[in-house]
Amino acid sequence: NQVLEGAIDQLDPELQAILHLYYRENCTQQQMAERLDIKQYTVSRRLTKAREQLLKKLALWSRETLHISLTSALLQSMSLVMEEWLQQHYKP
Repeated sequence: NQVLEGAIDQLDPELQAILHLYYRENCTQQQMAERLDIKQYTVSRRLTKAREQLLKKLALWSRETLHISLTSALLQSMSLVMEEWLQQHYKP
């Protein structure tokens, strides 16, 4: 929790807003685009960027703290777990 919460806090405010709208308010990418006055593809890219940055922080922490060798299969598994965590973290 602390690693991901800290990583969220370090994201740009626009990426934090994207995560909030997507996970907390359950907005579609189109709804987010309209609310933020940007294109839908920009929302998609920013959402992907936010997730990638969070996964990178989690992976680095795992490697440095837990001394885990990172494989593509492990990163994929971490990504799925992180997605579930995000859904729970932003749950009202």
